[in-house]
Amino acid sequence: MDNYKMTSKEFFKAIQIIHLALITGVILLGIFAFYFHYSGLEMEVGKEMNFGLIYVVPVFAVGGILASNLVFKQKLKDCIAKPTLKEKMTDYRSALIIKFAFIEGSSLFAVVAYLLTGNFIYLGFAVLLLIVFLAYRPTKEKTIIDLELNQSEKQLLYDSDTIID
Repeated sequence: MDNYKMTSKEFFKAIQIIHLALITGVILLGIFAFYFHYSGLEMEVGKEMNFGLIYVVPVFAVGGILASNLVFKQKLKDCIAKPTLKEKMTDYRSALIIKFAFIEGSSLFAVVAYLLTGNFIYLGFAVLLLIVFLAYRPTKEKTIIDLELNQSEKQLLYDSDTIID
């Protein structure tokens, strides 16, 4: 196992890259699905699925948002209780990735529903979920608020050269 030490600046850069990569994956699948339908290719099986998906996709969308927030808040309680900034940040990264996964999963489900049926409502749900996902962009300010950091921990976080992980 390597002993690479991550600075505050590198930590936020890495988590923002993960956030952007997850968003990009959904966008690329959405573009593929849109192109697939506009190139004249159709999935006959999907037309019959539209009836069920019209109820399931919104439930997944709302459920993904609610679950991401509930799980994140629970994980956040554990993070806040950690004694050191390093432990808090390590657990915080895990909590963020789980939060992102719920939204990404719901978005991908909506895009696949569009791919199967061609119904633009599902693509609309995917776009709405991406907007929520963009609002979840990790920043130092959000981290400070989420983790309820004290003044010395804030200073460490704002110092780009501080080793935090």
